[in-house]
Amino acid sequence: MTTMKEIDVRCAVCGTLGRKAVLTSTSSFGPPDLDLRPQGPARWALEFEVQRCDSCGYCAGSIGQAPPDARAVVESLVYREVLQRSKLPKLARSFFCAALVAESAGEAETSAWWFLQAAWACDDRNARAQARICRERAAEMFVRALETGETERPAPVMHMTVRACSGQPRRLLCRCQR
Repeated sequence: MTTMKEIDVRCAVCGTLGRKAVLTSTSSFGPPDLDLRPQGPARWALEFEVQRCDSCGYCAGSIGQAPPDARAVVESLVYREVLQRSKLPKLARSFFCAALVAESAGEAETSAWWFLQAAWACDDRNARAQARICRERAAEMFVRALETGETERPAPVMHMTVRACSGQPRRLLCRCQR
């Protein structure tokens, strides 16, 4: 069963107070899909994994917290283009933007998971080309996390994660096995 509640949260980037739904619990029955997407209620609770500030567009797991350079990222041309004009479905835009903030903060593995969730949101809207782009970015970030030693996960687990994300896993895996 999935439960949620609404909370008031102040955006860490612009200071705007907003009411957001937060996931308080969910469950997943059975193993994840081959692309690591969870089963059961957790599968359909994706939209509550990311918050977007209604004022400035900052996207994160909790907009009440932000890395030091978040404002610069949110105000960047790339971020604004993704948020306002990209061909990504609306939910995927929020995940993609959260990934850009995490990437800029040097959090490669966190960024990778956000990109992967963007791909899942694209899948739900049958946006195949956009899902592929998101998966490729996720794979790049997972490889970066391996190369920099950022991840706490064992290398074989991360290699499987990269394979699950990308249609070109061999090229990416060769880079991180050097």
